[in-house]
Amino acid sequence: MFIPSSTSVNTSYLPSVQDTVDGFIQLTLTSTNNGNCFAESDVMNVNIVNAPQVTTTGDDTICANGSASLSATIIDGAGTGMWTTTGDGYFIPNAYSLNPVYFPGAYDIATGSVTVVFTTTNNGNCNAAQDAQIIYIAPGPTLSAGPDQYVCSNIYSVSLAGTITFGATEGTWSTSGSGTFSPSADILTACYIPSPEDTAAHFVELTLTTTDGCDSVQDVMTVYFTASPHADAGPDQYICIGDSVVELDGSVWGSTITGQWTTLGSGTFDPASNVLDATYQLSDVDQDAGGITLLLTTTNNGNCAYETDTLYIGITPPPTVDAGIDTTICTNGFVQLEGTVTGGSGSGIWTSAGGGDFSPGDTYLNTLYFPSSTEISNGYASLELTTTNSCIIVSDFVDINITLAPTVWAGPDQTICTGNPAILSGTVSADALPGTWSTNGTGSFSDINTLNTSYTPSPADIASDSIEIYLTSMTNGFCDAVIDTLILSFIVPPTIDAGDPITICSNSHAIPNASYTGGSGQILWSTPGDGTFIPDNTSLNCEYVLGNSDIINGSVTLYITSLFDAPCASVSDDVTVTVLPGPTANAGPDVVVCRNNALTSLSASITNAGGCQWSSTGDGTFIPANTMLNTSYDPGVTDLTLPGVDIVLTTMINGGCSPARDTMHISFTNPPVVNAGSDLYICQGVTSTGISGSISGSSTTGTWTTLGDGYFFPNANSLNAIYYLGAGEIAANGATLVLESSNNGDCNPVQDTFNIFVTDIPSIDAGPDDVVCANNANVNLSGTITGGTGSVIWTSSGTGSFTPDGTSLNTTYTPSIQDTASGAIQLYLTATDACV
Repeated sequence: MFIPSSTSVNTSYLPSVQDTVDGFIQLTLTSTNNGNCFAESDVMNVNIVNAPQVTTTGDDTICANGSASLSATIIDGAGTGMWTTTGDGYFIPNAYSLNPVYFPGAYDIATGSVTVVFTTTNNGNCNAAQDAQIIYIAPGPTLSAGPDQYVCSNIYSVSLAGTITFGATEGTWSTSGSGTFSPSADILTACYIPSPEDTAAHFVELTLTTTDGCDSVQDVMTVYFTASPHADAGPDQYICIGDSVVELDGSVWGSTITGQWTTLGSGTFDPASNVLDATYQLSDVDQDAGGITLLLTTTNNGNCAYETDTLYIGITPPPTVDAGIDTTICTNGFVQLEGTVTGGSGSGIWTSAGGGDFSPGDTYLNTLYFPSSTEISNGYASLELTTTNSCIIVSDFVDINITLAPTVWAGPDQTICTGNPAILSGTVSADALPGTWSTNGTGSFSDINTLNTSYTPSPADIASDSIEIYLTSMTNGFCDAVIDTLILSFIVPPTIDAGDPITICSNSHAIPNASYTGGSGQILWSTPGDGTFIPDNTSLNCEYVLGNSDIINGSVTLYITSLFDAPCASVSDDVTVTVLPGPTANAGPDVVVCRNNALTSLSASITNAGGCQWSSTGDGTFIPANTMLNTSYDPGVTDLTLPGVDIVLTTMINGGCSPARDTMHISFTNPPVVNAGSDLYICQGVTSTGISGSISGSSTTGTWTTLGDGYFFPNANSLNAIYYLGAGEIAANGATLVLESSNNGDCNPVQDTFNIFVTDIPSIDAGPDDVVCANNANVNLSGTITGGTGSVIWTSSGTGSFTPDGTSLNTTYTPSIQDTASGAIQLYLTATDACV
């Protein structure tokens, strides 16, 4: 409803319940007391928006060292707002975020709770909405992983003593290394078993983390690994039977440098067992046992576990060694070694100053030796066999002479033409002569024991496309036989056929039916004639275009030859082309015709053909028929729009020859363009008028004629003349004149007609002036005319429009916006087709 009323310009509108439900209303202000004008209205739209509403996530409980995640949901309104707190905490990222995190301050923690409030902003003309939530703050847990520890790197495990108080009771251990916890990582007093990688890194960090309570907290302790002791009793020693004293050379390093010797036998140490480089005196029991084990153990180990190393003392008889007898091998061979060691431990090791290889190894008495390239080049190798694990070192040598291996060459690989033998010429070094030939094929050699021989392939060899031929050395001495291989490949010899003899007309191309198999696949055509091959003379399936001499001679021979067939010989063949006279056609010379007189007579000639046929590139027709030499062509509508058209004469019944064709071109010229001028209107009592015709194009002259009884001055051949109406034309109130072109050449004459109308002097009335309202401004017009032809046209000084048109006496004018803005316009009524 409107308050105080709907007729007051300044009033208030009170929306109804339905208005608020709809969310939208339109208020319309309409003018009254409008006089002769239409009423005017204007509309304003009123949008009714909902008041904002906000809801937060509700009360929450956090640890004193924690934070609270907040979330506000806004319905309607601008969707913005701000958080406030009753305490001293702060919001991250800021208080204007809908989903911030709240971090309590010291006052919040001390009081144990805080209230946060979210209030909407940018509410327009609506009241702000609020929602509050309480955050309860509980004390957080405390824990200790225990102090850092220093332990020896050879200690098996580290004892842990973690503690948790206040807000949690359970926790779990984790490591920065790769060790394990025993019995479980969830035991506060577990043991940590370091991995080798932990001790190699010299430290590891162990973290204790709470697994219950209001928040997760951590503490870290570091375990540092100190150096451990190391002991080395030295390499095992061997003494001969009868010896009883052994020199010791032990070493201790790391976290201590002291150690203690002990024996598993009954001997004694001198000067004492804690001297690392003491001597050991074997007892008779030790001697009778054939050997004894000594232990070196670290002492003064601190918090580390001791380390122990052992030394074995073996008692052996003096050894003897035999490396075998000297031998000779070939450069392509190897040595079978058979060494022996008696006494001692029975073991030994082979060595070579030349750097060859032992297989399976140099500690095998019976092994293979492969000389190095240096030894092969020198022609000599010396190998030494030395005892190991014995009371004294004894060695023996074996010498190896290395002779050169035979050289064999079967010759280069060959490709031969089937049906021909392969000529072989091999070489074998002088010290390995003679050689012998063999093959994986089934052909035959003229002599297998002659280096220069021949091989005749079998049909099976040829069917397999290639075989291998081997040359093998015979007198090899210490060397293995040497074999060289030659690959023998076969190709089929080419065959070529130029095709059957050809008979063609002089206006046709010769197309040989040639074939070619085997060989390289490449050919060359040639001829003593003067024609040409297309696309070229290297194409098997080409065409031959006759030359003038070929046609005059009546025949020509074409030759085809294979190319690049080695090792096979080239082959060739020929074909004779007989030339018969072909048909000829002559369509006659080109012509030029006028577009309005375009029927063209055709007169043609043909030879060596039984008939003809005319065709056109246009849409014309042949009269009486297109199969007559002497006929006429009548151009079509499309033809006459073009500069010209081609007429083609084709021979028919050609006796097996290709038809002959000839073309003549018909060009079109334009006819004269005649314009007698526009119709004229003269007033009653006027008996003459000036006339002005024009003629252009292929003619510029013409003659006037009249359909009445008047005459032309100075004459009818003057394009710009004066016409005097005759008595009959004056009585008929008009005359009709015709202008016709002359001197038209091959074009037909062209005419144009215009009329002279005799009318009364017209009188017109546009009607009285008028006043209209700007919003109801259409003007109904009702003009009058007497005399003349009765035709008129309305025009305006403005930019409005006439409906239905401006040539009707009774019409309506609709002003434009510019017309109404100017406040006044003038409308004009003018007589048309009148004498004045």
